[in-house]
Amino acid sequence: MPRDPFAALNEPEPAVPEPDVPAEPVLAIPSVLARKPSQAKRNRRWEQEHPVTAVRGLPPVLVEELRRVAAQLGVSKDEVIRAFLEYGLQAYRNGSMNLNPELKVGKLTLFPAVTPERGKRK
Repeated sequence: MPRDPFAALNEPEPAVPEPDVPAEPVLAIPSVLARKPSQAKRNRRWEQEHPVTAVRGLPPVLVEELRRVAAQLGVSKDEVIRAFLEYGLQAYRNGSMNLNPELKVGKLTLFPAVTPERGKRK
């Protein structure tokens, strides 16, 4: 008699009982609801030591200057950023501010050579 290479596939698999898993998912609901969430307090020290910056990609010097302006005016840094953005967009629309992108490593940028007040590269 020839050997059947697929004989193992034709045999039924033995039933392996799964521990604590009911046959019907509805039966698991009471045990899931019986578990209580943790009452542990969350440590928020990292969030306090690392405040969120509203706009990504700004040099730290510029962020600090925005904070100083906000403190001087008594408003949030986000409001100062919004005021500058709105003013800049209005100036761009009026034509009083020109933006000339230049090619830099395969992409366009407005800051091809960063000046000392903007960042590290010159």
